[in-house]
Amino acid sequence: MRPRRIDVVFIDAVDRHADYEPGSPFRLVLSHEIIPLIEERYGAAPGRRALMGLSRSAAGALDTCVNAGVTFDACALIAPALPSGQLA
Repeated sequence: MRPRRIDVVFIDAVDRHADYEPGSPFRLVLSHEIIPLIEERYGAAPGRRALMGLSRSAAGALDTCVNAGVTFDACALIAPALPSGQLA
């Protein structure tokens, strides 16, 4: 059996409220620049992606998983600090 490799990338927010707001410019940068760069640099297989958000970043993770136009196999939200109006 071939060993699996997992690449994990942590990104600090400049402004954790603005960056993780649904529809933020950060979502576009993540989906159009950062993800392709990571996959190219580290040889990640397309279609083998997961995204996780913790606390406030859960809003950005959920928004990205649903609206970024990038396919994620998993979207994990840990202790999401989401107002009920954002869950729709």
